[in-house]
Amino acid sequence: MFIRDVRKKFPFKNNEFDFIFSLVALHNFNLHELEITVKEINRILKKQYIMAKSYRNEKELFNLQCWILTAESFLNPYEWKWFFKYLGYRRDIEFIYFK
Repeated sequence: MFIRDVRKKFPFKNNEFDFIFSLVALHNFNLHELEITVKEINRILKKQYIMAKSYRNEKELFNLQCWILTAESFLNPYEWKWFFKYLGYRRDIEFIYFK
């Protein structure tokens, strides 16, 4: 098992990995840390898939804020998609909602 602080540059080659597992952790980073992390995921993975917690309305935002006390970033799907596109990430994305 390899554990790494994902907010720092990875010591791996481009497209070195087929798979990286991160259990919906992106919401715990501020936007600057997210930028570093997503760029590195995009760089070292051959195929990417990111799962992020999000919200579609005020009730889901409230539930998300109550459930995830360590979260730094609360983005709706439109904001996540814009952010990923801005960073050059154009692969698979899935969202989890707290109804």
